[in-house]
Amino acid sequence: MAHSEYEGKRVWILGAGFSRHLGAPLFHELFSGEMGLIVKTAFSEADGFDRLHDLFARVGIVYRSGAGKVQLEEEPSPIAWSNPEQFLEVISGWATNPGLVYEGYHQGESTDYWETILVAALRRLAAEVSCCYADPSVFMGERALAYKQWASGLKAGQDVIITFNYDTIVESLGIVGLQQVFNDPSDTEVRMFNGRVPLLKMHGSVDWKRTESGNVKCSLEDTMKECRKITEFAMAIPGTGKLSFNRENQWLWNCAEQFVQGAETINFVGYRIPETDGLALNSICKSIRRRCAASKRDSYPRINIVLGPMPTPERGRAEGLMRLLLGEPASANPRSRKVHVHDMWAQDYFQKSGTLS
Repeated sequence: MAHSEYEGKRVWILGAGFSRHLGAPLFHELFSGEMGLIVKTAFSEADGFDRLHDLFARVGIVYRSGAGKVQLEEEPSPIAWSNPEQFLEVISGWATNPGLVYEGYHQGESTDYWETILVAALRRLAAEVSCCYADPSVFMGERALAYKQWASGLKAGQDVIITFNYDTIVESLGIVGLQQVFNDPSDTEVRMFNGRVPLLKMHGSVDWKRTESGNVKCSLEDTMKECRKITEFAMAIPGTGKLSFNRENQWLWNCAEQFVQGAETINFVGYRIPETDGLALNSICKSIRRRCAASKRDSYPRINIVLGPMPTPERGRAEGLMRLLLGEPASANPRSRKVHVHDMWAQDYFQKSGTLS
């Protein structure tokens, strides 16, 4: 079993669906023309983002051309990707090894052409996932009420937040006792978890920067506007970037696994355990298997799944996976059932707790 500092927690595992109600995009919506317009409005040229928007526009053209949505030459280039995830995966490979670039695509006069495109894409990614709260007053508005309701119910020493989102919405909610974990925690920091609400950002953050001594906090503007090297982005993107980030931050996965293994309750909110994220799938399943192997059935964790009000293949897969791990048939008695699917959005589920009147 996990060490005592990791046991008995209420663990929140957050995905893109968590941030959706506040206006954040889902991954398949990134790099679209619509998102380009939203970003241009949120980060205006008057604030010094004029050159940045030129780069962002270039990323949009490259994305649409590689997806077969625009013809730049007399003969169209072969389709290289069909969604933003594939786009980042392909160009990260091209940036690392220009020899992999498909025939018909711009080879560049220098070997760093695709690295330049990748850096611009990461800066645009940071802007797109953050533009919904570029104006801080959004947290004073109606859409933020559900998030504040949830935040007000979190308790130091009881709740743990594990998020796969790059944005900083959680950090902006004023959660009492929130402790963002940037680097491998010392024994002293681990002991302090019982008096905090630990926040583990499994895929990094728009306001992190990778350095030789580890991850450090920076501003979103730094991430978007700096002449930053590709190795300094602290976001685990599809492709080679995710592999290197995960290797450097294995401690993050070790820490998350211990919290999941020792959890009393696990809440999947807007996180569908993507089939393309093998590390997350293996990590979560391994932790729950270990918990079940070391516990009697009545001590298994309660698992709540919140992925919207309508049945979807993603929701069915998440439910089936959890039932498989717990050995619980779909026909299990509701009174003894451990896996619960809630037909609602994240903002609805947040109404069950909190101290806001």
